[in-house]
Amino acid sequence: MFEGELLTELILRYWRHPLAENAEFRNDLIENAAKALRLSIEGNNLIEGLPPEYMSFIAALWYAEWSSLQNTSAEEIPESVLQKREAWLLALRRAVPSCFCNPKDLP
Repeated sequence: MFEGELLTELILRYWRHPLAENAEFRNDLIENAAKALRLSIEGNNLIEGLPPEYMSFIAALWYAEWSSLQNTSAEEIPESVLQKREAWLLALRRAVPSCFCNPKDLP
């Protein structure tokens, strides 16, 4: 668990997530990433192009944040924070694209 918390902390800070300092947010993100991993183990395809058996912790963190934004109304998040959270999603996906595709598709 420690390694997951450390990796989450580093990913949030390095790619400048606007809620990186919020401990409750980090804990919720880790819990939701764990749920995403469990769903993937059950065979659920959560990210297009990424077979469930290849879901990584990094992809699960991304999915947890993406899912959170999909399930939140625009009135609940200030526009500036929403834009930063969306930018974080994009930056993470661009930084480690191999976490978001079938490894068989890699050269």
